[in-house]
Formats: sequence, C-alpha cells, structure tokens
Amino acid sequence: MPSELLGMPSPAETPRTKPWTREECERLSSMGFFAGQHLELIDGELIDKMGKNSPHTNSVLLLHKWLVSVFEVSDTTLDFDVKKARLYARAGIPDYWVLDVNNRRLIVHREPNAGRYASVLAYGQDEIVAPLAAPQALFRVAAAFEE
Repeated sequence: MPSELLGMPSPAETPRTKPWTREECERLSSMGFFAGQHLELIDGELIDKMGKNSPHTNSVLLLHKWLVSVFEVSDTTLDFDVKKARLYARAGIPDYWVLDVNNRRLIVHREPNAGRYASVLAYGQDEIVAPLAAPQALFRVAAAFEE
C-alpha cells in the first residue's frame, strides 16, 4: 500500500545545475565526451536534440527540391542564367545568385532597378557572401566546390 507523501523537497535539497559555456562544451566535445549525441547549448543548458520524424524529414527533402529548382547552378547554361537576371530584376527580386561552376565563382546580382541589376559582383572561391534575406548566414564560395 502506498504511503502518503507529506511534502516536496525544499529548493535547498534540489541538486544544483551547472551552466555550461560554449568553450567548455567545445573542449569536452573535442575530447570525445559527447560522441554520438546530438546536443544544443541553450542559455547555459545542454539540451538533448529530438530526433527527426518522417514529416520533418519529408519537409526538408521537399524544401531542398524546391530550392534546387529555384536557384541556378551553371556549368553549360551560364550565359542563359546570366541573361535571366533581367527577368528577376524586372520582378523586383532583390538578390539573384548564379553559381558559375566552370570558373569557380558566384555571381551575385543586387539592387534591381528598371529591369536591370545596379550591382553585379563576382565572388571568387576564397570569398564569403551572405544572402540579403539572411545576412547572418555567411556562404563561403569554396564550399560549393568541395568534394
């Protein structure tokens, strides 16, 4: 027969937690302490990341398929993809990128105005650029050519 619980432990009896820093987590990870674990550091707490279920995985795959169909990667179609820039400029698309595979560079079109882009810059493989919609998401051009 269960006994009646007369009280909950007081806060003084609750074990203390240790807030973690990014540096501590990186050091422990480099030593293999978190091998095989998927953890996130949020406000000093190590949180076990939940596994991805089928709807999540399917959504990611569908988003990837859409992104591939929308963003141009050019090897034999470079001239055509660059010419299409005026269509995107006319539509007011603020940021149009063409990955020039043969020359290992990224051509970034910005500032649409009257059917043309006022800014067209080529970033070499040693350079970094960020999309206007996500300026914190830096893209190293060489990452597109790593095998």
